[in-house]
Amino acid sequence: MRQAQNGATAEQLHQSWCDFKTADGWVHGPAKDEAEKTHPCLVPYSELPAEQLRKDDLFAAIVAALTTKESHDG
Repeated sequence: MRQAQNGATAEQLHQSWCDFKTADGWVHGPAKDEAEKTHPCLVPYSELPAEQLRKDDLFAAIVAALTTKESHDG
């Protein structure tokens, strides 16, 4: 979340998540399977389904809004 607080874009946050997952042994697969360490979202940001793009954009926007509010609230 630190990256989101520092103004990272949704695409940058997704890449960071992918890097974290692949470093932990996860690979792309048709479904999320914790035992097999597969996840369908381990793809470039531009290849994510529309609902995932909206979720990532929403998360980045919420963090940005909260971070801005916190900095003004002091």
